[in-house]
Amino acid sequence: MTDFTAHIVSQRLLFRKTFGKMVSLLDTDVVCKNHATALETLVEIPAAIQGAVLLDCGDMNADQLIASLLHCLSVQPEASVILVLDEQNDDVVNAGMDLGAMGIIIKASPPQIIIDSLHRILAGERCRPAPVTTVPREDIPEQIRAQLSARQQKMLRAMMGGQSISATATQLGMTPAKLVGEMRQVVATIRGRK
Repeated sequence: MTDFTAHIVSQRLLFRKTFGKMVSLLDTDVVCKNHATALETLVEIPAAIQGAVLLDCGDMNADQLIASLLHCLSVQPEASVILVLDEQNDDVVNAGMDLGAMGIIIKASPPQIIIDSLHRILAGERCRPAPVTTVPREDIPEQIRAQLSARQQKMLRAMMGGQSISATATQLGMTPAKLVGEMRQVVATIRGRK
């Protein structure tokens, strides 16, 4: 991978630093160039770059992501475009891969999975995250439900369904710290019933 450049496009400084470190772990010849502004900076990059564009799609909706990917591919048709999503969304993954992204990485994946995915993509292999599969879970048993408030039941259902603490807290209009405190009460209640 000589003379290889990874262009990291993100307005988030922590994203640029984190992915810059991960890319640098791949090969000592990889050079990272960070772009704090949006995709328009790619116009300044020489055409037919040998390398990749890691596009931070964290705060984009599906339409913005598709528009950004198409713009990126039109400006840098020779680059390997890698979309980095904050969370798994099978519709976005399928659309991105169908439109020509070389790969899609979920930011919340373990670092080794991200590094392995980057390595495979930069070696020319198309890479997509595994589809999300949801396993239906039983509802809260009646003997426990009777001991919980309506809000505690909502919290427990959200957490059982795999929702994050911050998303559940936002949904219920509380801080994550308050949610954790209430979840401790729920756990104490459940343990007391067993």
